[in-house]
Amino acid sequence: CTLLFLTTLIALTASPGCAQTEPPANDDEARATIRTMYEGYRKQFPGIQETAPADIAEAFKKDSAQFVIVDVRTEKEREVSMIPGALTQKEFESRRDEFKDKRVIVHCTIGFRSGMYVKKLKDEGFEAENMIGSLLLWTHEGLPLEDQDKKSTRKVHVFGKQWNLVAEGYEGVW
Repeated sequence: CTLLFLTTLIALTASPGCAQTEPPANDDEARATIRTMYEGYRKQFPGIQETAPADIAEAFKKDSAQFVIVDVRTEKEREVSMIPGALTQKEFESRRDEFKDKRVIVHCTIGFRSGMYVKKLKDEGFEAENMIGSLLLWTHEGLPLEDQDKKSTRKVHVFGKQWNLVAEGYEGVW
């Protein structure tokens, strides 16, 4: 699992979308960068369902019983913050039969790892969707995050300066 993560991280960092060395000047530039990077990654998982963070947040508020949000990031990333109510991939896997009839929304930092996981879940018969731009776009919608103690936080784990595309008012940490 660690080897797969490191291989994925190296591949993502080496991709053209990650060539940025200076953070964007404003939120609009950051959003555009996130979308451009995600567009490059989505070629790896064609045909999967996708949804925007804002759409999930609204739908989750209205009827959270129909959803499960799965965070496929590493423990180190999740220690910084998580979407309230989200399950880790390990928690989801241990209870997966409970979610066969639910809408499964998967996220990571930007949407690559989650897209690959959605592809796997789709092949296993789940109604799974990838969160476009994942946590990075989640911050641009001003949506909540919580730390390990379930307290509100504005911190998001990113992998370095080139990944620090969080919205103004949030803090990227690495």
